[in-house]
Amino acid sequence: MAVWDNFVQTTITSEFLVGHNALLFADATAPWKNPPSPTGDIAYCTITDSVTSPTKFEIISYTSIAGFGPFTMSGITRGLEGTTAQTWAVGSYIVQYITSAQA
Repeated sequence: MAVWDNFVQTTITSEFLVGHNALLFADATAPWKNPPSPTGDIAYCTITDSVTSPTKFEIISYTSIAGFGPFTMSGITRGLEGTTAQTWAVGSYIVQYITSAQA
């Protein structure tokens, strides 16, 4: 079962390279929330370069979150739903959007 939450938006705190399967992210700033912890399930997020004028996306799934800000998201499967694993700079956004495969 997939785990979801509303108003998920935070940023990557360390470059996320192609081939990486764990990433660091910042504690969300209110009113935004951190990606939900799947606690034995799976969760999905979208990584993008901008929330207002995006030029690229990558859909990922993950199986765990650890830490206290920065947090570590791990057990990541990259490039889902026709997206491609890419290099993401510090400050790139992690958001949780319902995508066609999860709808």
